[in-house]
Amino acid sequence: ANDEPPKPLAANTKLSCLMLLADRDFRRSDGVEVRAWRVSPIYSTERELELRQGVPALMRAFDRASAPFIVDINRPPVA
Repeated sequence: ANDEPPKPLAANTKLSCLMLLADRDFRRSDGVEVRAWRVSPIYSTERELELRQGVPALMRAFDRASAPFIVDINRPPVA
């Protein structure tokens, strides 16, 4: 969150928090493992769900809503 209570990330959206997720791991040809991270903007209600019930509960809510992980400043909240 960017403040308490979280404030919108921009004037044209109500998304107010950022979620950092380890997206996937890759192994380079030289054997070095690389982790790719994903930063996704989320609503404060989604953050509250994650704080209360954990990341798996939030991921299930995204799955139930078929919410894509591309940035859509107008997507409805899943929680």
